[in-house]
Amino acid sequence: MIVIFALMITVVGLYSYHQQKTRLLDASKLRADQSVTDVGRAGEALQQIASGVEDIREMNGMIAAAATEQNKVVERINKNIHAIGEVSSQTLKGSSRTLEQSDDLIRVVERLGSSVNKFKS
Repeated sequence: MIVIFALMITVVGLYSYHQQKTRLLDASKLRADQSVTDVGRAGEALQQIASGVEDIREMNGMIAAAATEQNKVVERINKNIHAIGEVSSQTLKGSSRTLEQSDDLIRVVERLGSSVNKFKS
């Protein structure tokens, strides 16, 4: 009877040990499945990040091209402003000469008028 009792205790112990190991294996399987799911999500997130980085690179290229074009436009505007300044300066010089010549003509006309008046008298 002692042998049977000892065998029963051994069987119960083995059964309990087996149940514990089964629970551990089930828990490990659940963790492994969750890890596979997490790795899949991480891969998707990395793909989205890589796609976002590529979009940013493309935008940087467009921004750089736009900035280059804007610089060219600013250079053209500066050249045109300089040219307008030169034309304005030349126009001012020309106007000054015209004014001087007009003054000279007025003096000549006044002298001619004086001379004509002398002949009339």
